[in-house]
Amino acid sequence: MKQPLRIVFVMPNLAGGGAERVMVTVLRHLDRSRFEPILMTVELSGPYVALIPEDVQVVNLQAGRVRHAWRKMVKEINRLQPAVVMSTMDYMNLAVIAGKMAFAKKPRIVIREANTPTHAIGALSSLKRVAFKALYRLLYPKADLVIVQSEGMKQDLLDFLPHLSQEKVIRIYNPLDVASVLQKAARKEEAFLLPAGKQIVAAGRLTYQKGFDLLLAAFAQVAKAVQDARLAILGEGPLEGELKAQARALGIEERVSFLGFQENPYAFLAQADLFVLPSRWEGFPNILLEALACGCQVVAADCPSGPREILQGNRYGLLVEPERVAALTAGMISVLCGEYKFAPGRERALAYDAKQVVNAYEQAFEHGRVEEGAGERCERTGTWR
Repeated sequence: MKQPLRIVFVMPNLAGGGAERVMVTVLRHLDRSRFEPILMTVELSGPYVALIPEDVQVVNLQAGRVRHAWRKMVKEINRLQPAVVMSTMDYMNLAVIAGKMAFAKKPRIVIREANTPTHAIGALSSLKRVAFKALYRLLYPKADLVIVQSEGMKQDLLDFLPHLSQEKVIRIYNPLDVASVLQKAARKEEAFLLPAGKQIVAAGRLTYQKGFDLLLAAFAQVAKAVQDARLAILGEGPLEGELKAQARALGIEERVSFLGFQENPYAFLAQADLFVLPSRWEGFPNILLEALACGCQVVAADCPSGPREILQGNRYGLLVEPERVAALTAGMISVLCGEYKFAPGRERALAYDAKQVVNAYEQAFEHGRVEEGAGERCERTGTWR
């Protein structure tokens, strides 16, 4: 009997972000007859620790920071002797590729880019920006495979790294466990939304990238036009204090709730009148798909990259010009007032169902390539390719 292919997934931690959720979903759905997944973390912490499947071996490096974990990571990978090492998140990707020459059995190195690099690196301080550009250009071409989550990300990465072979870059959409989302969405008692008024929900890390400052400025105008509108923001991050101060300054403090990280955001999305994605840039916004799965109407910034591909223009929701408060305001008001009719969002979410998308990951692990159209659902026939 053929031995399952051993794969080590390397993560900084299991904090409550989209990249971490994707990796946990892949771990849960990998075919155990063909693959033996092992999870290695720099620090075993974060809310998604509870979601690790019981049959997955966990190696906790207990190093605190990625830069302190490198030697331990190399030692453990040489002990485990996997066929494939996969990582995601920029620091972790660079560390894994840098370890390639030190890995005794020369496993295939598969990295998943978690963001649009030109925007993510462009937002760094000047010193970090120079360092990251140099490291990306030196190390990324040495990876065996680079997974991106959208066509926009793929083009951005290839433009940013002209020496990276196009054959090494493959697009695999993020997997969405639709059945699990719907099951959790039904637990409406877990959402703390006020019973009255138009409920607007946004979710994500409270960082500059996610554009919550733009959302608050827009909501201040929406609140004047839609008297019973309320905004709930789910998530944690370094800008929390700054955003709360902005809400006070705008006079909307009583109509905005900062609810922190929520283990079940779907209960909120299922009861919302509107979900808003105000991001300045994205890699592939999982939360937008999850909102569609929950049957929520959506307004999203037409930022690079992901929202336009997910919404197929304005078919499944409304795209507005990014980083324009006036455009975001007008879009929110028009959708709340029923001026648009969109195709059913759940139909679109099913195109990213986890079992089929993970099949594309399995192809990448086994063959270093993905068949054209693998993991995509044909909306006309409802069949999988």
